[in-house]
Amino acid sequence: MFDRIKRIATTAALRALTGNSVPAAYDEASDTLVFKDTDGNVHYIPTSRGLKSLAADFTASSADTGTTLTSLSGFSWNVEAGATYRFRMVIPLVTMTTNNGLKLAFKLTTATLTSINLRVRSSTDTDNTGAVSANFATATDQATWVAQNAVVYTNLIIEGTFVVNAAGSIAVQAAANASHADVLNIKKGAVAELRRVA
Repeated sequence: MFDRIKRIATTAALRALTGNSVPAAYDEASDTLVFKDTDGNVHYIPTSRGLKSLAADFTASSADTGTTLTSLSGFSWNVEAGATYRFRMVIPLVTMTTNNGLKLAFKLTTATLTSINLRVRSSTDTDNTGAVSANFATATDQATWVAQNAVVYTNLIIEGTFVVNAAGSIAVQAAANASHADVLNIKKGAVAELRRVA
């Protein structure tokens, strides 16, 4: 379980969390601090590299990537076999039309998933209460958890968990749902976090 983990010195943050000196390990593959509390429970603390922010707008239209799923810049993480992760993504502003729409998916490289359970909440400018809430549980590569162009959504929140079967990497991909000259634009500032929980 602790392949590629290096022992590191206890940090002030861990001492503050536990109230005493608890040795920690750093898991390079998942970029996570791992330690046991005095009751023997294992805890996982992600470093700041688990939190990603979209630095530039992502665009797609029939003039470029169109309906081909393309990785969002910087939105990729390493995952460990047998581990459970919590995922949360917030897209505060996306522009689309009913001509093109939006689709989102995970790209798995070497990694495979045993299971996944995501909840997608999509809202429009006129309904910010969560106009649509849908569950997603297909654990295959590039299976879309958003794929529609019937409604012009302006913001989305995606959250849930997945269990990794084989180690590798996982990335968020996006594309237009239908080919059209209209431009899909996921505005910079969208954020996503992947955190190991077991």
